[in-house]
Amino acid sequence: MQLSAAGHQVDLLPAPTWRGVPSDLEAYGRWTADRISASGRPVDLLIGLSVGTQAAAVAAGLADVRQLL
Repeated sequence: MQLSAAGHQVDLLPAPTWRGVPSDLEAYGRWTADRISASGRPVDLLIGLSVGTQAAAVAAGLADVRQLL
């Protein structure tokens, strides 16, 4: 079953260092937080993979994130 079919909205962000995306993990976390804040909706679950966990922690501290994994 697709997540969207179950009523979930999912966004997969580009990885740090991709074109137009900050390469510094703190800057990437702030960039992610800005995207979350601009959406006007809280995030129920933010998942960071590999080095993205540090960036996710930064984002969760700056934006309305209910759970960090």
